[in-house]
Amino acid sequence: MQPDPLVSLAAALLFSAGGWVAGALTASGALAATAVGSAILLGAGWPGAAVLGAFFILGSSIGRILGPGHPVGEAKGERRDAWQVLANGGCAALGAGLATGQPGVALWMVTGSLAAAGADTWATA
Repeated sequence: MQPDPLVSLAAALLFSAGGWVAGALTASGALAATAVGSAILLGAGWPGAAVLGAFFILGSSIGRILGPGHPVGEAKGERRDAWQVLANGGCAALGAGLATGQPGVALWMVTGSLAAAGADTWATA
């Protein structure tokens, strides 16, 4: 069962605010993450949101795990801005939106897109 739009927006806003408070997102990044998360939750449901959550937590943690002075994230810092959020999650959100009404297809599109973005993040570590 897919969540309704208001629940999707509220859940995405809550998690984005958490990312902002934790220092993983800038204010613009949190706004972009709210849009990306809402689209993914609407299209791919809670399983898609779980994939997005795993991607975000692992991707945000890698720089902190490797420690200061490591080249990961030095160009722009550890806090992700709107451009970075859209570059990594925009295709997943678009795929989820295009497959609305077909949650299985949307989940595959979200998972594949975020796997590619995650591979890029981890490959530069």
